[in-house]
Amino acid sequence: MILDKSTFESLYYQCGPRLEAYARKLLRDGHLAKDLVQDVFVRLWVRYQGKSADSWPSILFTMVRNRCIDCLRHLAFKRSLTVPDVDITEQEERLYMRVFEGGKEGTDVKLLTEELSSQILSVTESLPPRCREVFQMSRNEGLKNSEIALRLGISEKAVEKNISRALRAFRKLFHGKD
Repeated sequence: MILDKSTFESLYYQCGPRLEAYARKLLRDGHLAKDLVQDVFVRLWVRYQGKSADSWPSILFTMVRNRCIDCLRHLAFKRSLTVPDVDITEQEERLYMRVFEGGKEGTDVKLLTEELSSQILSVTESLPPRCREVFQMSRNEGLKNSEIALRLGISEKAVEKNISRALRAFRKLFHGKD
């Protein structure tokens, strides 16, 4: 069956609700599931318009499953960045709390901020050019891996490898681990 406008519309009304329910079950988030399914339909149209396939519903379910897995990986990664496993001693905690004495930022904040910024810049500049470019597009511009891959003309796997390489460099600096 060729993916034309009427086939696409039929698939949307026939499979859309089931795909959303499937994504909602995997993601446990209705809004995210709805957005993800919309994105999958857009991708289907862009990639396969005018092409033929034996079973469009199975292609759609596979696409939704893969996007859900990617989304869950991304969320797990994001959580690992925002809720780090930190072991701060009481003495270190007092040092960091001192910077906010009297409700004002003290000079300690400026020193700590400058030091941290310097270290981040140093690690970023030490990365190979392509790795640095991919990492900055991901973190500074907030682009998805697929968007970066499209913009740079490389595979999503290459984007993932470059981001992993950059994160290893940061992990080495801040945790002394590879």
